[in-house]
Amino acid sequence: MACLIVALLVVTGLAESSPIADIAGKLHYPLRADGRKATVIIFTLPDCPIANAFAPEINRLVADYSAKRVGFFLVHADRDLSSAEARKHATEFAFQCPVLLDGQHVLVKALGATKTPQAFLLGPDGKPLYRGRINNLFADFGQRRQIVTQHDLRNALDAVLAGPRAKSNPRPKPLAYAPRPVNTLTFAKDVAPIVFNHCTVCHRPGEVAPFSLTSYAETAKRAQTIASVVEKRVMPPWKAEPGPAYLDECRLTDDQVGVIKQWAAEGAKEGNPADLPAMPKFPEGWRNGEPDLVLEMPESFTVPAEGRDIYQHFVIPTGFTEDCWVSAVEVHPGNRRVVHHVLVHLDVSGKARELDAQDPGPGYRKRGQGFVSAGLIGLWAPGNVARRLPDGIGMNVPKNADVVLEIHYNLRGKPETDRTKIGLYFAKSPVDKRLRRSELASRINIPAGDDNYTTTASIPVPAAVTLHAVLPHMHLLGRDIKVFATLPDGQELPLVHVPDWDFNWQSSYVFREPVRLPRGSKVTLAARYDNSAANPRNPHSPPQPVRWGEQTTDEMCLAYLNFTLDAESITQGRSIPTVRETVSNAAGAQKKKRAQ
Repeated sequence: MACLIVALLVVTGLAESSPIADIAGKLHYPLRADGRKATVIIFTLPDCPIANAFAPEINRLVADYSAKRVGFFLVHADRDLSSAEARKHATEFAFQCPVLLDGQHVLVKALGATKTPQAFLLGPDGKPLYRGRINNLFADFGQRRQIVTQHDLRNALDAVLAGPRAKSNPRPKPLAYAPRPVNTLTFAKDVAPIVFNHCTVCHRPGEVAPFSLTSYAETAKRAQTIASVVEKRVMPPWKAEPGPAYLDECRLTDDQVGVIKQWAAEGAKEGNPADLPAMPKFPEGWRNGEPDLVLEMPESFTVPAEGRDIYQHFVIPTGFTEDCWVSAVEVHPGNRRVVHHVLVHLDVSGKARELDAQDPGPGYRKRGQGFVSAGLIGLWAPGNVARRLPDGIGMNVPKNADVVLEIHYNLRGKPETDRTKIGLYFAKSPVDKRLRRSELASRINIPAGDDNYTTTASIPVPAAVTLHAVLPHMHLLGRDIKVFATLPDGQELPLVHVPDWDFNWQSSYVFREPVRLPRGSKVTLAARYDNSAANPRNPHSPPQPVRWGEQTTDEMCLAYLNFTLDAESITQGRSIPTVRETVSNAAGAQKKKRAQ
């Protein structure tokens, strides 16, 4: 799948005589055979992350087939793209074939291109023989395979060079929707309120989205893409079913989806600019204001162009000479194009420093963390918002603790660098309760080929607690995850349900009203996995047995529960130790007793 281009005019015939300029101003006639055995034309957009992910494979195709008299052209289909921007893009991704600017959509119309990246293979007579994807790296929007198993364009090239013609991929069927009165919807009056309130928070300069949606021009050129992803509920990336009210809940109603689909289908009209609503005011820089302390990775880390995802750990000493309380930890990824998520751990053992010293590069790489975490005090993932804790609640950071950033990097087709930093916000009022995190986890052993593996786990609630947030977590095989509480009287209380799990969007579901669970309650996790070959996210081909592990290709089944103990009152001297402190104190007492 790919990013859709603007709705196109139907044009018959090939504009064989129309020259197209490349980024250096040189003219080319890509639709003429000119003695080539075959010609490959690939449409792209510089801010389409799916298209960019194919850059290494495009360069490999050029290297593998150019000597066989196959010509390659990469075509920019963005009408507003300047030659300078296109040259920058070509340099960043080191493309080895001519890069053409099709601002007038001569090639788009001649070939009937509808998306990026979309490949066209022309035979020795210049006639199209194949149209479709390059390979099956992506199954759909947001569904990237770990392993490519089908090389469509290579197979088509081999077939053409061998003689028989390759079959064209069928055109996608038009979307079905229930229209409003024809030609009544406009961007200014109907679509902008939806986009500004649900999309622009991420689709604006400096944020995680690959392109901006802050104006009619930016939105109209991607109208078909937007219609497709909202219909599939890929965007906005809110994955939980309706349940308890959550902070920052972002979902579109069926009516809003229908409005966007019809507007795009009818030509994406602008309307009267006077109807345009004001753009919401978004926080600049740090969402929670200037932090009390900023900690940054000691040096930049280079992420390669392709390969398997990377988990890297970076150690940052706090230098604290005494314990302190923080009310928020805000993560600022240095390069949101490649940072998938960040976990902020505390280490008081010094083990992470040792591992870092043993690794010659920035940070260290190890299966698992390599140390016993003294607390998970923060995290970041696309769509996850850092918030200050309510007054009276804080997270404890021990003196001499090291912060360890565990960063999961995606690879995007060209080398990138990252230097992530975090902001700490100290508690401004006396802390009465410690925010605690408990992991509810289930053992897993998923057989190869099992498309409906289920597992459950429960933990009792031994004392009255107030639950503030739930963060469910699985990897690529996860399909459905549900967390719910059972009260002492048998009443079942839903906490969060993600029926279509997506590893790319891992949110903390923060309750608008904290949930109180009395003593004797029980919290249960139920999850389902698909380890079949039919699962496009399966990282193994053929499927393999999968068990618990830290790597993306392993699996997990857990939910982090953020809670406070109702009986605790630090300001009144009722400080209740954590489980880790209790175990540590017991071990220290035993050691002291043995020494005597």
